[in-house]
Amino acid sequence: ISLRYQPSEQWGINYVFDTQKEELGTAVWVRSTLTPDLDDAFDTPINTPNQWDNDVDNHNLVIDWTLGGGVLTSVSNYRERQITHSQDWDHFFPAPFNGLLRETVTPVDNEIFFQEIRYVADGSANFNWLVGVDYFSHDNAERGDQWGGQLFANAFMRTLTMSADSWAAFGVAEYTFDSIPLTVTGELRYAEDKIEGGVVAYRVRDQPGVPD
Repeated sequence: ISLRYQPSEQWGINYVFDTQKEELGTAVWVRSTLTPDLDDAFDTPINTPNQWDNDVDNHNLVIDWTLGGGVLTSVSNYRERQITHSQDWDHFFPAPFNGLLRETVTPVDNEIFFQEIRYVADGSANFNWLVGVDYFSHDNAERGDQWGGQLFANAFMRTLTMSADSWAAFGVAEYTFDSIPLTVTGELRYAEDKIEGGVVAYRVRDQPGVPD
């Protein structure tokens, strides 16, 4: 959906929203050890869903303000993405472990925000310039659950978090000569980036005594 609002000749407001939903249903895992009877290839002990859901929402807002000497523009964008992935992970174990209703569940939450403000001067036929600042942030959280009822040494629970922030200031100037076919352009940008994150994991084999 796209909306445009122009209250006057000096103002222009544009908003765009788009969304995406992706679902991959239960899959059939074929055994790697086929027998002459092909029906046996699909005789698997899968008993929990194998599914992937991916949802994305995106908002974008652009505001233009025409001033006496140029145009001031604001660009805002917010994107949210949620992923849920579940699969049966004990089906490849020998009996009786392959029917224990153990599954891996991995939810992922992503949030991205971007903001830019720039001023583009009208300039003249020979000289044009612009200046601006922008900001970007990205937060990501993932959780993996493969605890599996503490039956296997490598069964785990894991949480991953990541946060990134960035800001920048920039400018561009351009001059075109009259007497010769030459244009000179200068660009300058200063940016600072910061990334933080961590992983916390628990495995059955690392737990003292009898795990709970």
